[in-house]
Amino acid sequence: MHRGLKRKMPDYKKIAWILFFAVAAIRIILAFSSPYFNYDSYFHIRQIESIVHTGLPAFSDPLSYGQQLFVFSPLFHYIMALFSFAIPIGIIGKIIPNILYALLIPLAYYISSEITENKKIPIIASVVVIFMPVLWSNIFSLDPLCIAIPAIFFSFYFLIRGGSKKDIAYFIALIAFASFISPIAIVVIPIMWLYILFLRIENLKEKGPLTELAIFSTFFILLIQFIFYKNAILVNGISVIWQNLPVEIMKYYFSNLNILNVIANIGILPFIFGLYEIYIFSFEKKERVSALFIASAIILGIFLWLRLLPLQMGMILLGMSVTVVSITSIKHFIEYFQKIKFRNSAYITAITIVIFLVSAVIPSFYALSDSRTALPSKEDVDGFLWLKNETGESSVIIGGLKDGFAISAIAQRKNVIDSNFLAESDAEQRFEDVKTVYTTGYETNALKVLDKYNAKYIFFGKNIMNEFNVTDPVFKDPECFSKFFEEGETKIYKTWCNLE
Repeated sequence: MHRGLKRKMPDYKKIAWILFFAVAAIRIILAFSSPYFNYDSYFHIRQIESIVHTGLPAFSDPLSYGQQLFVFSPLFHYIMALFSFAIPIGIIGKIIPNILYALLIPLAYYISSEITENKKIPIIASVVVIFMPVLWSNIFSLDPLCIAIPAIFFSFYFLIRGGSKKDIAYFIALIAFASFISPIAIVVIPIMWLYILFLRIENLKEKGPLTELAIFSTFFILLIQFIFYKNAILVNGISVIWQNLPVEIMKYYFSNLNILNVIANIGILPFIFGLYEIYIFSFEKKERVSALFIASAIILGIFLWLRLLPLQMGMILLGMSVTVVSITSIKHFIEYFQKIKFRNSAYITAITIVIFLVSAVIPSFYALSDSRTALPSKEDVDGFLWLKNETGESSVIIGGLKDGFAISAIAQRKNVIDSNFLAESDAEQRFEDVKTVYTTGYETNALKVLDKYNAKYIFFGKNIMNEFNVTDPVFKDPECFSKFFEEGETKIYKTWCNLE
């Protein structure tokens, strides 16, 4: 071999894209391991099907507990509808979201490359994102976040790249796009302003027209959200910030929100290295690019603590931000050990790998397992299909909160409650009424609720057991309640009685 011939360094950018294709393929294969989506996805499936058949989303749905209006932006549903003209939504709905979430892998590499100005170390960020446990909990999910989250982080990438007209144009286009996709785009506003505050306090030079972009983003995002959600704001006021969720439901959704759960969902190593980088930024070395993602981690942490973000969504956003922030610390540690020529670096590497396996890889498998348990069971789906085939089209079905959209989409019958509360003024009372049916010790109380909503069929499945902590229905009087369907733990009753 010629003396001057050097060993060719691997192209880490290509490695990041290879990881993307591999993970996307794995996610898609796993998604097709079940024919079902998670419960909330059935709202979006119903909207996509409405667009395919009528050209318009179902802003008013006669099958959704008397709601006069659904409040949402339909751009995501139109995009998915375009694909579903050629490929059934049951197929395309499992492919596109998983490809988009896998895009966070090369995106983490590109962002980390801008932060570290290094071609090798950023590949660690891609690997960390692959094994971020929370990202394996949405394999079976179909919702606008699959577009909104990558769009937000791509916009951050072009923001930190700096001042070229092309980067500015891409940032504006992505922010505008994310604003039309999901209200989650609102988090961009406090993140950008905190970023600017950090730069001003530390006398770091702004790159490009940062303040002007922040002003534009603030007004544009707020304007778009006001256009789509003004009716919900007028009906429910400030409670719209918490999606108008009943208090008891909010407690249920956020019951697992604590520091240990956050660490378990994003991984202990990026959490530790991220905290260390925030410490370094606060008291020692100041880096302009890191400031944006430190601001992002802080804002998202506050939003989660205040329960302003749905738990899974907030964890994904926070996990991406913390991962990117941690890469600078990892770079410093690697450079330090190289500088002192640490002899036992192999031991440090081995210990790090073991910690990573225990704290990220294994929890990722558990998150994937949990995502399967969040799917409708075969017994529940059979129950919904029984309702579709054996009940009248005008029948009203009472079921659990999570069952609502599935009752509308699969059973094609009117539900009594679902998780869309934005435009409802009686969300708290409705939830309490449904809870009464399943938990009261007096059948007359259950009959009062059934009469109130003109419901004759009662669906009892796994969600009822989880939501109300009951294992057996209280309504057992054969003179008033007949069991028409039973498969496993899933049961369907019909009531024959009315209270005069």
